[in-house]
Amino acid sequence: MGGRGGCKPLRRVGLGVGLRLGLRGGAVGATPRGSCGDARGVSVAESSASARCSSASGALSCRWVGRRSNDGRCSFLFQCDEFVKVGAAHGLTPSDVIQVADITFACVADPKAAKEMVFGNCGVLCEIGPSKGYVEMTNIDAETSKDISEAIMTKGGRYLEAQVQGSKLQAEDGTLVVLAAGDRSLFDDCQSCFEAMGKNSFFLGDVGSASKMNLILQLMTGVCLAGLAEGMALADRAGLQQKDVMEILTLTNLNCPLIYEKGNAIIDGGFPTHQALQHMAKDLKLALGMGDSLDHPLPITASVNEVYKHAKRLGYGDHDVSAVYIRTRF
Repeated sequence: MGGRGGCKPLRRVGLGVGLRLGLRGGAVGATPRGSCGDARGVSVAESSASARCSSASGALSCRWVGRRSNDGRCSFLFQCDEFVKVGAAHGLTPSDVIQVADITFACVADPKAAKEMVFGNCGVLCEIGPSKGYVEMTNIDAETSKDISEAIMTKGGRYLEAQVQGSKLQAEDGTLVVLAAGDRSLFDDCQSCFEAMGKNSFFLGDVGSASKMNLILQLMTGVCLAGLAEGMALADRAGLQQKDVMEILTLTNLNCPLIYEKGNAIIDGGFPTHQALQHMAKDLKLALGMGDSLDHPLPITASVNEVYKHAKRLGYGDHDVSAVYIRTRF
């Protein structure tokens, strides 16, 4: 396992975040509506853009506007005005961004969307080549990452999977943890961007290693939060004050920022989205798939996955992961 590589300035960078968004070191682009990406992507876009363009115009403000269609799907529009003002070109498709960028970052909703970005009409493969690098930041399984890597490397491009650990709050603070695997030279070239996104970045070796590590960490987080929610629900049913539970918990070895943040979200009952429940449910499903592929039993994760699935079915998919508490009250 390796830590940070040497920091190298990037001449042109592409960024695909949320739906499909592209940023060059002077170019941005957003395609029409599609499936909703991870909320962290919004802040990652702001951090990276600010780092690359600060010398030209100071920190840039990236405004996202959420809209919901009649079928309940979420879409976003990205306001590119600030980037265009500092010389950005506005691309409409993934291939447009690949064409003008040396290195392109992508972060979409799930493995299906990640494959569509690469293999779809006007996708990455249309323009990727020997002088291009592609960084996949979507939370995906190792098999999907390997499929994308093989396709890109067949055309001479460089590929790096770079999973991120952290919530929207960590993204806004620039304290995400980046887990990378694939082309080591591309990892080294991306250090200036990784430093804008997070406090630490790790190189884990061959393609698939970072995806596996990320799913294991997500499994642990999902199981932990389900236990917290169930305990808080039991305390309420037993007539105990949840505030007392949290106060005492913070004095024990169970105290950590994640437990504190989600415990207070349960008490407040608002569940503001820092990490969407539907994305945790997706990661637990992928982790179970990894366990199946290795013939490794995951009985606790399987039970917890059913809890998240039910919470999602109840309509809490777009809410924060702490909204799993609603399901545990039944």
